[in-house]
Amino acid sequence: MKMLRPQLTAIFVLLAIFVAGGCTSIVAPREFAITAADRAHWAFQLVKRRTAPVIRKEAISNQSGEGRANHSSLITNAPIDAFLLAKLHAAGLTFSPLATKETQLRRVSLDLIGLPPSLA
Repeated sequence: MKMLRPQLTAIFVLLAIFVAGGCTSIVAPREFAITAADRAHWAFQLVKRRTAPVIRKEAISNQSGEGRANHSSLITNAPIDAFLLAKLHAAGLTFSPLATKETQLRRVSLDLIGLPPSLA
């Protein structure tokens, strides 16, 4: 234990000198320049608020199933649905029909306990 005390004192002295000197790096910093290509990367672009696209009824032809009968609007669960459906419609696709209550219960059971629901 007594051997560590002089070493710790030396470390604290070096740390104090480092902090007093402005905490500058001992190793010279690597020089780099941010290029226009770096600034054009998508992660550095400002976020733009966009309005949700308008979806025509024919784009949601398979959405009028039993599960959607009570809904006043077929795709207004979230504004993101309009963006997704616009891309799907451009590719000639639509959302899958809503799951039945039995299917939803089976999915919940599998997610929570990893087993299908029992008959009891």
